[in-house]
Amino acid sequence: MKRISSINHAGQEVYEWLNEINKATGWKNTTAAYAALRATLRLLRDNLTLEGSAKLATKLPPLIRGIFYENWHPVDQPLRERAIEDFLQNLSQLLEDYNHSELDPELAATSVFKTLMKKVDKGEAHKIYSQLPKGIKKIFPTDILTKI
Repeated sequence: MKRISSINHAGQEVYEWLNEINKATGWKNTTAAYAALRATLRLLRDNLTLEGSAKLATKLPPLIRGIFYENWHPVDQPLRERAIEDFLQNLSQLLEDYNHSELDPELAATSVFKTLMKKVDKGEAHKIYSQLPKGIKKIFPTDILTKI
């Protein structure tokens, strides 16, 4: 059976993201990194405008884009969680739903944000940051914005 190189590459890209998350957190657990990625991308997406979500999605690799759009209900968007506590509580619930309640939601979110900022271009990174509610900006790694 002949392999399709674009599918192999897409899978490799997901593992690159998961390895970046593990590196940022100190974890050595791919399923935990995947849960963090799913939960954080979902809440990020739900806190961006429809246009912002769609534009960000175009910058993501195909399989990551699928994770980003998983269970999307655009009519409920944006959530605009003003308080960081609300964001972290919702993230904690999603991590529990994904069978990883042991994960620190703030560490999970910051590691995914760092990974995302390394993977998208500088202009897109700044656009994402500018659209975030103040609460989420509190845990967004702004130091990475100056490095990219």
